[in-house]
Amino acid sequence: VGRVKIEKRPMFRLQAEVETDDGVDRVETLIQNAETVKVATSEGKTAVTDLEAGDEVLVYYEDVARHFGEAVEESIIEK
Repeated sequence: VGRVKIEKRPMFRLQAEVETDDGVDRVETLIQNAETVKVATSEGKTAVTDLEAGDEVLVYYEDVARHFGEAVEESIIEK
């Protein structure tokens, strides 16, 4: 016996620039657009619905890719 639950939820893309030793790297992720979803800022937790362009968020940045928490080698070419 199985069960599937499918929900449509509003999402938005969060883009950030991270300063590295080699310059600036751009990172992005999809986040559910809901006041219950929070991100870390220098002032504490902030709801993603309160974010505005130019706001700063705290991120943990590594120069390796991860898949299900495990470091993996990857390369991406975007055209």
